[in-house]
Amino acid sequence: MVTGIWNLFAVNVADQSGAYLTTVLVKLSLVAVSGIGAAGHIVVARTRPTLGGMLAALGLLAALGATFAGVLLTAG
Repeated sequence: MVTGIWNLFAVNVADQSGAYLTTVLVKLSLVAVSGIGAAGHIVVARTRPTLGGMLAALGLLAALGATFAGVLLTAG
């Protein structure tokens, strides 16, 4: 999270295109979903292992999506 915030301050967001801003919004949303999935997994996994596994998978897929969006941001 620290590096993501750092990167937002390093780039002048007002000078970026609409596509860049959309990609940033998608990336931030995926990061949030990843965190929610991981936290949900921690809370739920002991009592409901199947749901905990599904939340872990959601967190993983969202993290991979956020990584891909980050690569898109650097590739232009």
